Amino acid sequence: MKALQTNIKLFLYTPNKFFEIPNFQRPYSWTADNVQMFLDDLEEVKRGDKKHYFGSIVYINDGDRSIIIDGQQRATTVLLMITAIYHLALESPEKIELVAEQIKDEYLYNRYAKQYGSEENRIKLRAVTTDNKIFEKIFSQAELTEYEKKSNLCKAYLQFYEYFRDRDHLEQYINTLDDFEIVTIVLDKDDDNPQKVFESINSTGKPLTDGDKIRNFSLMLHTSEKQDYVLTNYWQHIETYLTDPQRDDITDFFRVYLIAKNQSVVNTDKVYPEFKKAFSNNISDDQSYESLDEFYGEILRILKYYRFLKFGIDENNEFTKLSSVAFTMRYLRIEAFFPYAVSVMKYWQDGYLSDDEIAEVFDVLRVYFSRRIVINLSTTGLGKYFAGLHRSILSIAEQDNAAYLEVLKYTVLSKNRQIRLPRDNEIETAIKANFTYNQRSSNVMYLLTAVDDESKDVSLLKQINDKELHLTIEHIMPQTMTNAWRDELGDHADEIHGTYLHGLANLTLTGYNSEYSNKSFREKRDMPDGFADSPLKINKTVAKYDTWNEAAILERQRWWIDKIIKIWPLPTSTFEPPVLDTKVNIFDDIDFTGAAVKIFYIGDDSYPVTSWSQILGVYCEYLYDENPDFTDQIMNSEKTKNWISNDSKRFFNSVKIHDTGLVVDVATNTNQKIRLMRELAEMFNVDKISINVELTKPIEQ
Repeated sequence: MKALQTNIKLFLYTPNKFFEIPNFQRPYSWTADNVQMFLDDLEEVKRGDKKHYFGSIVYINDGDRSIIIDGQQRATTVLLMITAIYHLALESPEKIELVAEQIKDEYLYNRYAKQYGSEENRIKLRAVTTDNKIFEKIFSQAELTEYEKKSNLCKAYLQFYEYFRDRDHLEQYINTLDDFEIVTIVLDKDDDNPQKVFESINSTGKPLTDGDKIRNFSLMLHTSEKQDYVLTNYWQHIETYLTDPQRDDITDFFRVYLIAKNQSVVNTDKVYPEFKKAFSNNISDDQSYESLDEFYGEILRILKYYRFLKFGIDENNEFTKLSSVAFTMRYLRIEAFFPYAVSVMKYWQDGYLSDDEIAEVFDVLRVYFSRRIVINLSTTGLGKYFAGLHRSILSIAEQDNAAYLEVLKYTVLSKNRQIRLPRDNEIETAIKANFTYNQRSSNVMYLLTAVDDESKDVSLLKQINDKELHLTIEHIMPQTMTNAWRDELGDHADEIHGTYLHGLANLTLTGYNSEYSNKSFREKRDMPDGFADSPLKINKTVAKYDTWNEAAILERQRWWIDKIIKIWPLPTSTFEPPVLDTKVNIFDDIDFTGAAVKIFYIGDDSYPVTSWSQILGVYCEYLYDENPDFTDQIMNSEKTKNWISNDSKRFFNSVKIHDTGLVVDVATNTNQKIRLMRELAEMFNVDKISINVELTKPIEQ
């Protein structure tokens, strides 16, 4: 490894050099703000005598080829700038003292391209994957596609072109690059692992995402042939499907994929380490094509499900029966269920569920989330719930020889607390509480369109979402009181207004919200395109009233309660777990060694489980939810300090306790876990009778 201080102009000017960005690097990512900062620095240096430190460039020297490991964003930016000046020199030679051909030959053109076997590499920089084609087109001033025009490369080039178009003496800007100092670090191609160097460098540029690191890691295989194979057959598809100039969903996708694969939560900052672990566990030591195909084939399969859920893409019309629910979830921005959904979709396409059964699975999800929206239930705990739901259902179904769908419905119905499916009495209470309008507007719009979309084709909501139909949320009794409305509401007008204003019963949809304003009820009802003229079912129920007062509002409350219970009915399940003599209390004088568990009970709550480690994690989170001083008590306790800590590195294997920063040691035997549970029950005054487990079979004493 050699380090040398130089400047960016001299580095790029190097005769007979060809720069290459290896495919494991991310595409060009500088935004307009980054480019403008570079231009500001350029102008400041041009005006004065001071130097500017432009960062480092790490590369492997391979004959006439320099493989840039770090610094590609800076090098590419400067070459884009020089390309823009080159094109302006062609168009207006008077703007620059340098000849256009001189600029091209010294900085941009690789006259020895043919010795590398491709005319495509005729420019001095061979960019990464799709960027290379765009860079070639920019250089040759070829027509770009609409997609290519949205790329960061094209935007940066156009920013430079517009900036320099109205300026003269453009050679000064190229010469100023003499004062943009860099440190070049040259690696030995035989001794250094470029992927590891790339991953470990802390540059001043845009931080690497876990998706960037995964891409980097994936394309550093033993041979260039296998690198090209994975790039061509898999990674180009992943990038095409998950990135564009406005978004990069690679990290999010791999998080969903890994949660589904592990059936456990993977935090965003752990996506890359978990991917490396999955890669190591699934790719053979010789990185055979068979193991690569199997590993990445599964990834592309999960990607197909993810694209459908996230973007509604169904290229082969495989998911028509699921499209209504998937659209609803996208509209509501609900993604916590993605790991479960991709797992069950794979299970269905493997032949374990029929088309009707998978459609019913998705309808159960629709009911689950819709009812939770009605009562405005927090999403706390849903990520963990859905992470392991598929495995939990399979475990119970296998143990009891039960149908998957019936176990799903039983499981959803059996949940309590924050992950529960609200019952009819909660729906009624929530609607009578009159807080609907205070929810997110998309939730309110969804509830209000539900009546017209009762057939479940979500046509009205989709028209609103696609901007084919402009409807807004309207308060029937207006937010600002008028004398006419005081007369309408009667002696207790202010009280009625304060109580019912934002309730579901007082809300509807209209395309003429500004015209309705504070008009009286009859004016709103009878005006052209008013409630009486509206084709919406939701407004037909309003138009039948002669006056809008407390009695009418209460009657419409009842109508809404009945409608919602009908539109999103509670599922029913034929599954009942067998009643065996296997439910035991953890305080019983029993040796639990070797006991396999399937349900954990605490109070009125029950949790399908598959291990004592899972029970311990659930138990600690339950205690945290119930005790505001949980963290303080744990941190100050001598009895639990050997099992619970705020340092996850203390234990060989541990599970997190919500977002407390605490972890509990699960690398212990069953009886040690039981002992900790008993200590915690004493510490937090838990009723001993309430803590029980359901075993898969009785314990022989």
